Amino acid sequence: MLPFWEALALAVIGVDEMATSNKDVAILIIDDEEPIRRLLAAYLSDSYRCVAAGSAHEAMTLLSGSSFNLVLSDINMPGTSGTELCQYVNKAYPDTVVIMVSGMTDITFAIEAMRQGAFDYITKPFDLGQVQVSIDRALRYQALGLRNVFTSSRSRKRSG
Repeated sequence: MLPFWEALALAVIGVDEMATSNKDVAILIIDDEEPIRRLLAAYLSDSYRCVAAGSAHEAMTLLSGSSFNLVLSDINMPGTSGTELCQYVNKAYPDTVVIMVSGMTDITFAIEAMRQGAFDYITKPFDLGQVQVSIDRALRYQALGLRNVFTSSRSRKRSG
């Protein structure tokens, strides 16, 4: 059973409008551990267009040249942290949804990630099914948000 807000989004928007081809969805995977990057990219690339980066700096370069629906980022990385990257993405690319991944199981890390604008927080070691569920929820949330922006803009044009 879907959570209330997801069921409402499906009812308001309609399944057809939310269901774009998954290959139209671009995901940027950021982790300084190559095996994690490769695992996530291999698992997700059957359904989505995936690009991987080994650092927040590399991710920022990729973000400036391409459009991504979703960022899946590790928190603890050398240099710029995933939390700082999350803050950057939310300011520079507000339509991009961020999911944070970390080996830190302390709840304070999850709370801080959410305060910085992360949609979700996944702990390592993770179950790939859990990652998929989180991505599905984030993309539904994104579709609802983009639909609300479009509807609001259209309403202002009619009344103005």
